[in-house]
Amino acid sequence: MLGMLRFAAVLAVAVGASGCATATIEPGHRGLFFAPHDGGLRREVLQPGVHKLGACFIACTSNRVDDFDVTYATKKETLQVRSSEGLEIDVVADVIYRPIVSELYELDTEIGPGYYEEVIGPEFRSAGRGVFAHRSYVDLERKDRNVEDELENELRRRTVGRHVEIASVTLERITYAPEIAEALRKRIAAQAEAARERAELELKRLREAPACAAAITGTR
Repeated sequence: MLGMLRFAAVLAVAVGASGCATATIEPGHRGLFFAPHDGGLRREVLQPGVHKLGACFIACTSNRVDDFDVTYATKKETLQVRSSEGLEIDVVADVIYRPIVSELYELDTEIGPGYYEEVIGPEFRSAGRGVFAHRSYVDLERKDRNVEDELENELRRRTVGRHVEIASVTLERITYAPEIAEALRKRIAAQAEAARERAELELKRLREAPACAAAITGTR
């Protein structure tokens, strides 16, 4: 009798301590339910809120929710590339991206939550090396918008079918090697000096024009 009472007491404590495990998905996030012993990963995309995982009795459930931030995120990338002249250039760019919500199941099963490090980052670096390799540093000096657009389009092409959206790529800073920077400085100074000399010659010509006209009139 005493043994049965003890068992009943232990059972009551266990039932009282049991409950239901939950996972909370925050606003701006979505989730996928994963039940390792009941079908694995499910395709349904879970909305923000509290979701039941399963009962906790003695030991907690092994079910979980794979959480994905589906808002636009920005990643800063620093690249060391070479121009078409073979000159080294350091480029800092911002990549704005997010996962495609309707393809979260494919993203999770084929790539996983670390999709930026697995897909976007490596493809961006490869795209950057390819784009800048056939661009002159003069194009970059002018901050040619076409360079930015080409880099963005190339990254999108490389990530097609990888379940991510590339919103934009923005060139933030371009730093030339010291010898290039010095060459650019000298060229800009030479261009400024040439422009000044042309302006002085034009002014001189205008000043001399009336005198020349008067001299021609006087000879007639």
